This record gives sequence, structure tokens and C-alpha cells, in this order.
Amino acid sequence: MKKALIIMLMATIGGCATSVPVTSSMNDFVEMSIKPNSTAKVRYNFSSLVRDGKTKTKDRAGAINSGPGLSVAESLVFSQMLSGYMETKFATTSDPAPDAQISVRLKRFDLYQYSTDSTAKQVLVAFGGGEINQILKAKVVGAVSLVVNGAKRERRIVASSEDTFVTGVGTGTSTSYMYRGKDSIEHAHARNINKANNKFLMQVNAFLEENGL
Repeated sequence: MKKALIIMLMATIGGCATSVPVTSSMNDFVEMSIKPNSTAKVRYNFSSLVRDGKTKTKDRAGAINSGPGLSVAESLVFSQMLSGYMETKFATTSDPAPDAQISVRLKRFDLYQYSTDSTAKQVLVAFGGGEINQILKAKVVGAVSLVVNGAKRERRIVASSEDTFVTGVGTGTSTSYMYRGKDSIEHAHARNINKANNKFLMQVNAFLEENGL
């Protein structure tokens, strides 16, 4: 019975599957950390195991949530960010006879969304109205590799970002978050994804600098 009520609540506050408006902008920390290299002859490529489109969120334990999910173009957006980074970092990124070959790969992308409130409170909110506190998290897993003079170096990268979100049922919270400085849950997810992607780029940049690029 409780499980059915929680599903009803999530359907009420979740709605239909919607697109997450993720931006491809690099933040100031990434841009300021880039040391341009105008002499290195490099070639880079990007690959992804992550499919753009419908993405199901996960709960605290990593189980997939019920509901329509969200539409996210993570591979497309990250490839645009990586391209911008490479063009800022190197004078050319497609040299036919490179000194260094750089490969960046996305292996996994997860979105988490779960409530920190008790089951009892969630049931009460479903019937009587109120607010539900949620944790939103984006996690990106991948790798960067570098081949120089036939020698290959590689690093696994894990980057994530987390934030809180308040969902209101019958309180007006779901239509106006101004009093909390919040906006839609899709925009909150988008900010987390952008932050996680930027953290990923910072680790790529650190790896390249450690290897002389």
C-alpha cells in the first residue's frame, strides 16, 4: 500500500518526460586553468558509450526509479565542451603527423533523484499537500588517454555534482520557487550536469599538464 502511494506521489510531482536544458559552457575555473600550448602537434578524438535521449534517474541505492525519465543530450553537449577546450588549449587539434594523440571517452552517465524525507512524510504530502526535500546528483565516468612516442598513458575520470531541491504539492512551490531562489527541477539537473562535465574537463586538463602538454 505504501509503495503504491509513493508511486502516486512521484507521478504527481514528476509529470511527463521532459528535456533537460544542459549548456555546453565551460566555467571560469576551467577557462582560467587552461595554459595554451601553441607548439605541440596533437590530434584528439572523442567517443562515448552514453546514448543521448531518455535517461532514467536512480535512487539513493542506485536502483532505477519508475516514471518517464528525462531527455538528456549528454554526449552531444560534452563533445561540444571538449571541442571548445581543445581549441583553446592547442593551436591545432587534427595534425596529420601528431606528436601526441589524445583520446577522451565517456563510459557512463547517471542522474540521481531521491527524497531525504521519510516514507510517512511522503505519504502525508501525497494526500494533504506540503513539500518534499530531494537530492539531485549527476555523475560522469570516463577516461582520457595519451600516446606519445609509442608510449600510452591513461587515467580513469569520475566527476559528479550534487544539489538539493524542494518539490511542493498543493503549496504553490511547484509553480514558483522564487522564495527559495529555485527554478524547475530540469534546470537544477542541468546545472549539476554542467558542473560535473566541467569537473571532468578539469581532470583532463590536469592529466595533460602532468604529461607535458
